[in-house]
Amino acid sequence: MQLAHFRSRPFGALAADARRRRGPAALGLWLLLLAAFALGGSARGDVVGLVLLRPFAVAMLGLGLVGLTRADIRSHRFAFSIAAIMVAWLVLQLVPLPPMLWRGLPGRGVVAAIDDAAGLQGSWRAISLSPDGTRNALFALSVPLAALVLGARLDRRERQRLLPLVMAIAATSAVMGVFQTLNAPSGGLIPAGLFANRNHQALLLAMLLPMLALRAQLAATPTSRALALVATLPLLPLLLVTGSRSGMVCGVLALASMPLVGRGVRLRTLAAGLAMVAMMLAMTVSLGRGLAWDRLSATTPVDELRIEIVPVLLPLLRDQLPLGAGAGSFAKVYQMDEPDRLLSPRYVNHAHDDWLEVLVTDGFVAAALLLAAVTAFGVAAFRAWRPRQAFTAEIGFARLGLVLVLLCGFASLGDYPLRTPALACLFVVATLWAAGARSAPDLARPSQ
Repeated sequence: MQLAHFRSRPFGALAADARRRRGPAALGLWLLLLAAFALGGSARGDVVGLVLLRPFAVAMLGLGLVGLTRADIRSHRFAFSIAAIMVAWLVLQLVPLPPMLWRGLPGRGVVAAIDDAAGLQGSWRAISLSPDGTRNALFALSVPLAALVLGARLDRRERQRLLPLVMAIAATSAVMGVFQTLNAPSGGLIPAGLFANRNHQALLLAMLLPMLALRAQLAATPTSRALALVATLPLLPLLLVTGSRSGMVCGVLALASMPLVGRGVRLRTLAAGLAMVAMMLAMTVSLGRGLAWDRLSATTPVDELRIEIVPVLLPLLRDQLPLGAGAGSFAKVYQMDEPDRLLSPRYVNHAHDDWLEVLVTDGFVAAALLLAAVTAFGVAAFRAWRPRQAFTAEIGFARLGLVLVLLCGFASLGDYPLRTPALACLFVVATLWAAGARSAPDLARPSQ
């Protein structure tokens, strides 16, 4: 009876029902992105903004789950599978184990010796060496998970409408960075915009370059196309102003990716653009605002603490496999093996190589997830850049999403950008855009 009623309804009524179902999800995702960038610009778990952001994210997650359908999950089954495994693994890390089983795990010798000295040999302990850190990591997943659930409920066009919002947020952060630079005394305020870390600000500015490239490709008029391209010119100087060396490299990669996002670019246009960018970079450095260039030329990698700790990380990784030390445990685990020569008033909160850190903390489970993610990226890239494929908005957004994912992956080699709620949400949006390559029609065949 219900099936007959459903079939009898006109297509327009069904479309209206779908719009009403997606409407709250679209608004919720917009609000979540705004909240994430306003309150979640730091990777620390003790910042005040998280007191508001995480409960709001949990509420948005509930809103998203209310209307989530099996079709939504099937459309993004890989992302949901990764998310489900991550949540399940963090929960398992918090399950207490009996002493005989726990003491047999690699890397638990120091804690076991402390238990013996304190007469706590019979204590049940979780897999994680830092349960508080793991609980924080589990709660931190609420923000990107809410973005995934809300974004999965949107149709392709509604997800594409997120681009102006993300660009506006990035532009706001860029302007804030400019004012911070102009108003800061020497050695004062870091021009990090909405973030607490200059590297994360630089990554967002670099990600804005391919966004503007796609915006120019999809512009309705030549004037709007020209305005989008002109807006790219100040970004590389702004990257230099941040003082982030990794951001400068990401900016160069982002600039090189701009022709790949759209239909391509003529050689004459590319040469003119590169010449203008080179002139602006030279002016920025000559005016004394090229902080990243100064830092790059004034220091060597050997002087950097993040380089010096690498010899410590590799044995640490070996000792913690196969299960890892537990999500959020890196700082405490590193201190157990920190050599005397590296002791200083500064403390190492992260490995500054997230690819390596997640292997230390989450072991072979993280390795399997990373391998699956890299494989999925390669498959999606093949689909997005198939030869003789006609350019459409869906293909353009898929290429943009893949470029943004690539930039985040590269930045994670020397930092931890995806530990900030803001960039974690943007990463989820990028993966949703990238998924369009799978569902886009095959336009490589000649029309009949």
